[in-house]
Amino acid sequence: MKILIILSLSLLSTLTGFVYNTSNEKSIERAELINKIVSDESDFATAHCFCRIGDHRGDRLNSYPNALKDFGKIKKYKGWRPQNNSNDDNCGDLCSKKAFEWANSLSNDQLCNYIEKTGSQRIVAYAKVGTRKWTVRQTLKNIKCCQSPGTIICPSGWNPEPNFFDKCSKYVCDPILKGYNGVLNTNSGSNWGFVFEDRIYQLRQGKLSGGGWSECN
Repeated sequence: MKILIILSLSLLSTLTGFVYNTSNEKSIERAELINKIVSDESDFATAHCFCRIGDHRGDRLNSYPNALKDFGKIKKYKGWRPQNNSNDDNCGDLCSKKAFEWANSLSNDQLCNYIEKTGSQRIVAYAKVGTRKWTVRQTLKNIKCCQSPGTIICPSGWNPEPNFFDKCSKYVCDPILKGYNGVLNTNSGSNWGFVFEDRIYQLRQGKLSGGGWSECN
C-alpha cells in the first residue's frame, strides 16, 4: 500500500511539473492529498455520471440543489483522468435520454405540481461527470403553470364568498344604519360578517376541495 501511494504521488508530481516531497508536509495534508487520489470522484481513477431535471438556472453551475428529479449516478467511468470531454459528452447523452423519457411520462399538469411555481417554466436536464460543473444537456419542455385555489364547499343555505378566501356567507338581515359597507367584528376582534348594499351577511369557514397546480390555458 505504501509503495502504491508513493508511486501515485510521484506520478502526480511529474504530470503537474513540480517536485512534491511528502516528508515536508504535515500528516493531515498528506492524508488529504492521498484521499483525493484514491477517492470515488477523483480525476485519476474513477468518476460517475450524475443526472438531474429541474428549472433552468444557468447553462453551467457549480451546484444544483432541489432538483425536480434526481437520477443520481447513472454511469461509472474508469481509467486515467476519467473526467474528460468524451465521457462528459457520453454522460450528457445518457442523461438527456433518461430525462426525456421521464418528462414525457408526465402530463404538463403533473409537471406543474412538481415545480410549484407560477409563470413560464423552462424544464431542462443537467448532467456532470465527477466534480465538473453541472451543464444543461437538453431543454425538455417550456410550460406555463398556474395555481388553482380549488372549490369552496358550503353547508346548505350558505354560498361561497368570492371576496373572502375559503369562506362561506349567508344573508342575515338589513342593517339599522343604512349606507355602510364593510366588515363586521365581534368583541374579540374576529371577522363575523360584512355589510354590502345595505344587507348584513354572516361569514363562516368553508371546506376547500381540489385545487393545486396546473398548466395555464
